[in-house]
Amino acid sequence: MGAPGEQSPGATRPDLDPDLPDPDLPLIFREKVPDTFSYSRVPQGFPAWAAVTALLLAPNPAALMGLRRVPFPGYSLAAHFGCFFAVGALTLASRLPFSRRATLAGLVGYGAAVELLQGLVPQRTVEFADLVANAAGVAAGAGVYAAAEWYRRRRSAER
Repeated sequence: MGAPGEQSPGATRPDLDPDLPDPDLPLIFREKVPDTFSYSRVPQGFPAWAAVTALLLAPNPAALMGLRRVPFPGYSLAAHFGCFFAVGALTLASRLPFSRRATLAGLVGYGAAVELLQGLVPQRTVEFADLVANAAGVAAGAGVYAAAEWYRRRRSAER
């Protein structure tokens, strides 16, 4: 037992509303987890994660897609942005049992990890601009997902 007034591990705090996030948690984890989580929706984002990982860690991703040469200058940045746009939107649509902030932080961390791992792949380099494109793609995908969710809620409220 602890000192008087201390709670045992796992005890609930009577002074907290169970429907509100715990104020002792870091801010990133205070957002309420979606109630509509379903394990049947989780796989939506994972094929995108696998495809992005395969493309970004391949020695020559353009060849994997059947391209003989890079189609235009800046293709790498556009590819990084597009890949992480899709990953961001699909992962949020999967409604994982984490807050959106935690999910977005995880996606940006994933983008940084993949970029750092590129340094271990022959013919690939680690570039700060690619890391920025990864994060911008995640943010844009999250923005499109948030807009679609807002529109869906608005339409259902009108009915």
